[in-house]
Amino acid sequence: MRLSSFLSVTSALLVLASCYEKDLEGPEPVSQFSIATSVPTMTLRPDSVTSFTVTVRNETRNQAVSPIGSFAESDAPSIVRVETTARPDSFRVTAITGGTARIIVGYTGTTGSARDTILVTATPRPVATVSLTPDSTGVFVGATTTLRAALLDAAGDTIRQRTATFSSVDTTIATVSSAGVVTGVRVGTATIVATREEKADTSRVTVTLRPVNTVTVAPADTTVRVGNNVQLTATLRAANNSVLTGRTVTWASSDTTIATVNGTGRVTGVAASAQFVTITATSEGRSGSARVIVIP
Repeated sequence: MRLSSFLSVTSALLVLASCYEKDLEGPEPVSQFSIATSVPTMTLRPDSVTSFTVTVRNETRNQAVSPIGSFAESDAPSIVRVETTARPDSFRVTAITGGTARIIVGYTGTTGSARDTILVTATPRPVATVSLTPDSTGVFVGATTTLRAALLDAAGDTIRQRTATFSSVDTTIATVSSAGVVTGVRVGTATIVATREEKADTSRVTVTLRPVNTVTVAPADTTVRVGNNVQLTATLRAANNSVLTGRTVTWASSDTTIATVNGTGRVTGVAASAQFVTITATSEGRSGSARVIVIP
């Protein structure tokens, strides 16, 4: 029994001594991280795309660590754009236009962070040609159509990250948006211009009215007494079912001895009859009709 107690006391003393020695060593050092890029600088042409990789290290432990938690951002995204990829250690760089930008690369660890930078110089390709298509087109009043402007360099390659500026020579006939969407305002012909870096191309736009597709006369069946009149109305619609106004309508009666109709669609009973008289309204080659019976 005395021997057992002695051994227990001895073990406890050894544990206390071990803890004491550990306290003398102090706490674990805080990890410090560093991040390095695969390239320090880049020289690109606008519209070109490239990539770079990063390496993250725990400097305290002198070992590489997972790059998950790395990030990259451009200090001038209008000049250079940076995007993530499917790999946590890789980033895609796209040059937008000429200029200089810095890509700030970083890593945020659990107890520390790191930063690095890449200097990017984007040298622009001058626009040699603006190609606006189609060369000519048509649009209805109130409708839209879209023009496409391609920017080409001296080699004939497309410059994709820059866009042309659109304008209309006569905005009372047609207007155009910054995206090349042309809206017909009134009947006529307008010239649309696309420009970039003192290069330009034009497209001729002819604005017309939507043609009449259907004519509907209301009421479809009606009666009128001899000597009295009734008003008919013609509704004109385009192929898209929109109602058209301001068009010329011609009215006609199938039997003017029974009923007549004037230029506005007013029908007058002339003689009583058991037979229908057909009143027809015509506009731009399209017709619609109604039936009228004249009663005493």
